Amino acid sequence: MAFKMMLESLEGLAPEVAQEYTEKDGKFHIQVEGMKTQADIDRVTTSLTAARTEAAGFKAKLALLGDRKVEDIIPMLDRIPVLEAAAAGKLDEDKLKEMAELRARAIVAPIERERDGFKQQVGVLTGEIETFKTRESTRTIHDQIQQAAKKAGVIDEAMEDAINAGERLFVLEEGTGKAVVKEGVSVTQGLEPKDWLSDLQTKKPHWFGQSGGGGANGNRGGGGGAEVNPFSHDGWNITKQGQMMQTDIARADRLAKAAGHKDAESAMTKPAKK
Repeated sequence: MAFKMMLESLEGLAPEVAQEYTEKDGKFHIQVEGMKTQADIDRVTTSLTAARTEAAGFKAKLALLGDRKVEDIIPMLDRIPVLEAAAAGKLDEDKLKEMAELRARAIVAPIERERDGFKQQVGVLTGEIETFKTRESTRTIHDQIQQAAKKAGVIDEAMEDAINAGERLFVLEEGTGKAVVKEGVSVTQGLEPKDWLSDLQTKKPHWFGQSGGGGANGNRGGGGGAEVNPFSHDGWNITKQGQMMQTDIARADRLAKAAGHKDAESAMTKPAKK
C-alpha cells in the first residue's frame, strides 16, 4: 500500500494509518523522520529557478557585446580617445592608454562581480541538491535492506544492526535502482540484500533469533527465513544451482563467488565449511 505525502482529510483511513499523519495548515502530512518535506523541495526548486533567471539576465547583458568577447572590445575602446585626440590635433599616448585601461575596468568589473556571485549561488544550490539526493539514496537502500531482512527472518531487535551494517556495503545500481554490494568491500560485489543476509545466517545467528550454532536451519524467532545459497557448504543443492543458472546466471555467479568458487560453472564440489 502506497502512502500519500499529504491528504485533505483522514476520513476512511484505518486508525493505525491515520496516526502517522499530522495536521498542518488545514491539511494532513505524513510523518517520516529525516525525509525532506515538499516545502523543502519547493524552496530548493524556487532557489534554482531564481539562479537560472539571474543567469539568463547575465547572458542578456553579455549579449549586448554581440559575438564579440570582452577582450575584443577593449582594443576598440582604446582607439576611441586616440581618434578623438588625433582629430583635435592632440595625441598623448600615455594619457590615452591610462584612459583606455580605466574605461575597460569600469565596463568589465560589474560583469565579473555578477559572474562571481552567480557562481557562488550555483555552488550552494548544487550542494543542497547533492545532499538531498544522497539522503534519498540512503533511505532507499535502508528500505530494501529492511524488506529483505524481514523476509529472511531477522528479528526486530537486530533490524537496526542489519540496516547499519548494510548501509556501509550497498549502493544503488544505476539503471535498476536495486541495492547491490559495492566494489572494494569485504563482501562479494553485486550481491543483493537477500543474498548477503543468506550468508549471515551462520555468521550472525542472533540476528535470526537462533540460540547459537543452529546454522541455516536453526530456530528463528522471525517469520520468513532467508533463501540459502545453493553454492555454499550448508546450502549445497545442485538442482537449485542448475535452475538459477538457467534463470539468472549473473546472480548465480555472484552467489558462487560468495561461497568461494570462481563462478557458477566451476562450482563442481561442495566448498569447505566456513
